Amino acid sequence: MLLIGTAWTVAVVWWPQLHLQDDPDALGWQSQVTIGLASIVAGLIALLLTVGLAAIQLRASLSWRVMRGIFDVPARVGLLTTVSIGVAAPLWVAMSPSARWSRWAFAAFGWSLILVAVMVWIGMERAAPEWLVNRAIRRAVRAACRARRTNGSDLVDRTDIVIELGSHAALGPAQRRRALAAAAFLLASRAHSNEHQATTAAAIGRIAQISTNSSADPSGTLDTVTVLTTLGNTLTHNATAHSAIRAALTGIAQRARAGGHHAVGNEALDGLAEVTIARLTELLPTYESMQSARPGSRQLRPAEVVEKITSAAAKDLLQDTDVDDIVSAAHKADDQAERSKRGDPHELLETTTADLVGMLASPRPDASRWPGGWQGPSALANDVRRIGDLVKTLYQDGRYTATDTVEKALEGVAASLQFESGSRISRPPDRTGWRDASDLEDTDPVKTVGEVLGALMVAAFEAGFDRRALLTGRRLLATITSTATSGDIQAAVALEASFRRAILQLTRHQPDQTSAHRVRESRLLAGLIAELDPLLAACQADDRFNDVADDAVVSLVWSTNGNPVPLASAAWKARLRAAGWISSGFQRRRGGEQSIRTRPLPDQLVAEAKDELRTALIHGPKDPTYAAALISSLWAHAIASLRQDGDPAPARHLHELLSRWRKELVITLEEVDESRLEEDGAPHPPRLSRKLDELMAAASRWLASTRRKATYPRPEGTFAMRVRDALDSPRFVDWSYAGLRGPETLVRVDTQDGSRRLLRDLESRARGEFEWGYGGTGPTTLAEIISLDALDDLVWCQACLGGSACAGELIRCAECKGTGFTAQLCDFQLAVAERVESLPRSNDGWLWTRREILDHALDTLARSKVSR
Repeated sequence: MLLIGTAWTVAVVWWPQLHLQDDPDALGWQSQVTIGLASIVAGLIALLLTVGLAAIQLRASLSWRVMRGIFDVPARVGLLTTVSIGVAAPLWVAMSPSARWSRWAFAAFGWSLILVAVMVWIGMERAAPEWLVNRAIRRAVRAACRARRTNGSDLVDRTDIVIELGSHAALGPAQRRRALAAAAFLLASRAHSNEHQATTAAAIGRIAQISTNSSADPSGTLDTVTVLTTLGNTLTHNATAHSAIRAALTGIAQRARAGGHHAVGNEALDGLAEVTIARLTELLPTYESMQSARPGSRQLRPAEVVEKITSAAAKDLLQDTDVDDIVSAAHKADDQAERSKRGDPHELLETTTADLVGMLASPRPDASRWPGGWQGPSALANDVRRIGDLVKTLYQDGRYTATDTVEKALEGVAASLQFESGSRISRPPDRTGWRDASDLEDTDPVKTVGEVLGALMVAAFEAGFDRRALLTGRRLLATITSTATSGDIQAAVALEASFRRAILQLTRHQPDQTSAHRVRESRLLAGLIAELDPLLAACQADDRFNDVADDAVVSLVWSTNGNPVPLASAAWKARLRAAGWISSGFQRRRGGEQSIRTRPLPDQLVAEAKDELRTALIHGPKDPTYAAALISSLWAHAIASLRQDGDPAPARHLHELLSRWRKELVITLEEVDESRLEEDGAPHPPRLSRKLDELMAAASRWLASTRRKATYPRPEGTFAMRVRDALDSPRFVDWSYAGLRGPETLVRVDTQDGSRRLLRDLESRARGEFEWGYGGTGPTTLAEIISLDALDDLVWCQACLGGSACAGELIRCAECKGTGFTAQLCDFQLAVAERVESLPRSNDGWLWTRREILDHALDTLARSKVSR
């Protein structure tokens, strides 16, 4: 163009054949020609500004707000130059013509035509979306930099322009990624400006619309999901923007699953779960007192957000700006208006869980009752893990949610899968064990539900949320029970294997394990055992499920790091309840139930009790309760067999068995120093505690005669004497209780090794259960629970050693009347309640040691006895 313009100038100005004179006639026609040339140029410019722009806009299918970017400062200078030399200059020459200036006017006409052609050429090139995207990104980044110093009014328009360009159908994948990344960068920067928060949600909705326009190109939709997820992780403080991001991701996932785009749907659902976790992490507090260092998720640092955004954008367009500061400011922005609209985290969790459940994939192609349809063999398993990750990550960070909607949803998924289990039970029975029923694929949804529920139980326990861990474990037990009831052996075995692995992970041994952790662990296992009898009853109805029940019992009892004997006793009571031998502890005893419990025990339980009794007797010196429970059950079984069937064989056989074991086991007398035997490490004969020997002797005497009324032997000494002996023993372990008053009333237990735990009731509840300083339900509950915790193993009846609760009311205990607890327990709790009612209600709290509680209760009981 320069050569052409130069040649034209030389030809017009210095070409000798062009005769221009200064006579009046020549100047007249020169003036007319000059005016005509100016008119031509003016017409071309007008045509360019009207028809040309309209054609360019129709070709690009973009709004004028975007297309006006073609006319930047250089374009405006070029247009002004064209008007000046092509229109203004010739008209000025026409007003005062001369041969010399007419030559230059003709030269200017040529140059103006060249400039018009250049402008048309440049305009057509700039009308391409690729050029517009590059220019819009440059201008938008500069606007974001200015927004930190101004009110950011220009930033809104720049963001809308970038989003409109990103939604253009003719845009290539690379350019679309750049536009999306720039839009995310700008929206993150807009959080720094409080005046324009209301328009953020609409802009996010337009970003989501890009995925609709590029539905034929899944990669474009994946880019949109990545950008929205990054925004959701960044704008956790902005409730309005975050709600729009979740709605956009939900819409993308629904359209993708309906259209069969599996990868896009899974990516959108992963993004929805990820941004929800980020928002919940922002809203929920951390309970640092429960767990110090927790592995798990973390929020993205601003530098990581920049890296994630700019990896999809043109780094050469952003590297010259202070991007780190911009996104850091956007990440920390939290204006007062948004603080008042932060929202309810529990409602957010429930809404997101409902959205994820509403898009669950189908387990099989022919299953039509699942909303997400068939998305592949592993889609449902991934959906289940995604739902579980919503709270698993929060638990690992020590953040507690007041709703268990995720656990309920997983239990509902397991229930729905029972309707799809017809193919599992069509196999012939596995009589020789050649088929491993638990060896399901990792993509099996039933196995995945068990694994996720087990992982949630472990995560909740490690975070200190014992009540949530207990309820989650019970949901898993209930799921196993329902599959066993329906006859689905493969699903039941797979779920029980997941439950067993979760228990092993929860009770894994750690070198620095504290006494508080062992107590929490034992209480959780005891709470699970309390709901074990429905599973045992369901497994008794079908011999194929015997291993399922046995494995569950073994994992709950013998995996503990604490004392397994109380858990074994509780598990044995669960077996008796499942067999209908004893009633549940929650049921009120009635005389009409006596006939139900007078029938003999099932042969399977009798054989199991005899097998377990030998081991339980050896553990008797440390804790005789399990052996006492087994002896009482076998003794009551012999009584029921004799009374109902007139069969003396069970009594005779048990008499011979107990007599032989009493002779084989050496009785440890009180004067024997057991600690020296343990220190020496030398082998010594098995030992039998005196209390168990007395119980076995009483049972043998009745079994030999079978005529007297069956009663337990009376214990030596009183309850007060046993408590006093425990206090005076060098093995007495003391701990303290601290009352804490804040938003909730808590009681903290401090042990001698420096570890801490919360005082919890029998259902692992700790918050909002206890009160003090007045007479009422809260103080009474605190007195009952703190009494049980302080008495520890002293709570059991010393006559029957707690075994009368397993005797089916066939053996009389004069001390506990069949409850298994010491007869003075109620009086002890009343004595503690008097002290609890007088504790200070101030925020300073109170401190009370275990020794002080026992001393106070003994003194109160002694005074009340004297007064009577």
